[in-house]
Amino acid sequence: MTGPARTGIGRGGTHPKVRAHHHRFGPIGYIWRQVWGERGRNLLTLMSLAIVSTVLTLFLAVDAGLDDHFRNDVGIPSDENKELFEVKEVMGSWSSFMLFLCASLMVLSTANTSSMDILERRFELSTLRALGTRLPQVLVLLLSPLMLVFISGLVLGPVLVFASVSLMGNDPRLPLGPDLGVPLSLDIGTFVFVMAVGTLAAALGTAPSLLSVLGRSPMEVLRDAP
Repeated sequence: MTGPARTGIGRGGTHPKVRAHHHRFGPIGYIWRQVWGERGRNLLTLMSLAIVSTVLTLFLAVDAGLDDHFRNDVGIPSDENKELFEVKEVMGSWSSFMLFLCASLMVLSTANTSSMDILERRFELSTLRALGTRLPQVLVLLLSPLMLVFISGLVLGPVLVFASVSLMGNDPRLPLGPDLGVPLSLDIGTFVFVMAVGTLAAALGTAPSLLSVLGRSPMEVLRDAP
């Protein structure tokens, strides 16, 4: 007579080795293996996004700091105010270009990583679709590792700027010369704006590669497999 003690099957009717197999290859483990398996490429993408988001956050902080400075100015002329006003004029003329440049770099960075990742996994994803895995589940497995890397890079830049500004005291300034410091101003709106720009850039960078795979039937992709 065969019982639970001899077969090793527990109350749930699943062999412990099967349960361990399911645990080891769960969604979180799968996502982590995808991130860690391409850690060199993912780290490069993360750092590039962190640098760009840092530059964008710092630019916005300087722009907001200058606005606050002249809004609270009592109108007394000074050499510092003249120099800061010149900086403000330059910032105003470059603001649109800087935003476009940072967004473009984010798009290029995410597009490069997503295209290589999706291309390398297209047969795996097509196999899942051919086996009946629902498209939303395939998208989660495909995009979760990428989004984890992208969001980490986008968050890291503003966090570093916020931490640095908080350590500067009540009057944070960015030194531009021996006698000139540009005031900095940060709030949650700056963080939200940077994240919104980065998220839109990531979506634009990922969409072409994603559509190129989803636009083909699973059988067609598997037929072209080497």
